[in-house]
Amino acid sequence: NRGTIYKFNKDPGSLVVLRSLAMADGQQPQCELVQSAAGALFGTASIGGAQNFGTVYRLEADGNGFSVLHSFTGGAAGQNPLSGLMIASDGGLYGTTPPLFGSFAGCIYRLNTDGTGFQALKSFPLAGTGPKAPRAVLVEAPDGRLYGSALSGGAANQGVMFRIGRNGDGFEVLHEFGMSPGDGETPPAAFTAVGDGSFLGVTEAGGNGHGTVFRFDPVDVRMRIGLTPITAELGWPASSTVATLELTSGVGGFDWQQSGSAVTRVGDENRAAVPRSTTGQFFRVHRAWP
Repeated sequence: NRGTIYKFNKDPGSLVVLRSLAMADGQQPQCELVQSAAGALFGTASIGGAQNFGTVYRLEADGNGFSVLHSFTGGAAGQNPLSGLMIASDGGLYGTTPPLFGSFAGCIYRLNTDGTGFQALKSFPLAGTGPKAPRAVLVEAPDGRLYGSALSGGAANQGVMFRIGRNGDGFEVLHEFGMSPGDGETPPAAFTAVGDGSFLGVTEAGGNGHGTVFRFDPVDVRMRIGLTPITAELGWPASSTVATLELTSGVGGFDWQQSGSAVTRVGDENRAAVPRSTTGQFFRVHRAWP
């Protein structure tokens, strides 16, 4: 009763058990397998292994060559993984562990496909409002950063969206769920890449009380301004959204109006040239999907 790994042959319709798990293999796998370009399968087990904190394992598609790549040791190094792995563009395996145990509330980890080089890239403390209990498979964006979610944490303790570099650098919380009326709460699942650089996701609560479907674009929009004698030359990163440039003089309040200047995409940047005003100008970009 420790779990199995199986395959289903759709023609003629038969189920084949590839491996019945033993204590040392890891037990009670809770998630999907991921397959490498070479055909090997990788997965996690939530308990078992050397410390009974779960394992990362590998096997061939025919069930041969099973090996435990890593046995979790608990604490800051993670334990009891419930989510699957993803294979990033650098060839490494990346995953998360969710349990709240002791002073830790999960971690993001990496290891090589031969089991070497295990690293806890980010460990989440139980104290404070940071992410807690990351549960879903990570997703890699075109820029090489990894995106994921945690079931709890954030100022409202309703979960967060985060990103991190493959080497563990640049960790950021991008969104705290449950902070505004109608916002989603408790994101349980992996994000889906749309293909234009944006992602879709779901929450199991929030919205009208029954969960939400949301979309987000990870591009940071930071404007640069260069001045000529007659124009303000503006530039900001292009993204999956349609950008509308708005401006105001700020005199008597911020009455934002469309600038009327054409926005042109040049490579990975949006650009616009706006006639300068003698009273001063403030600019902002309004982003929306078509």
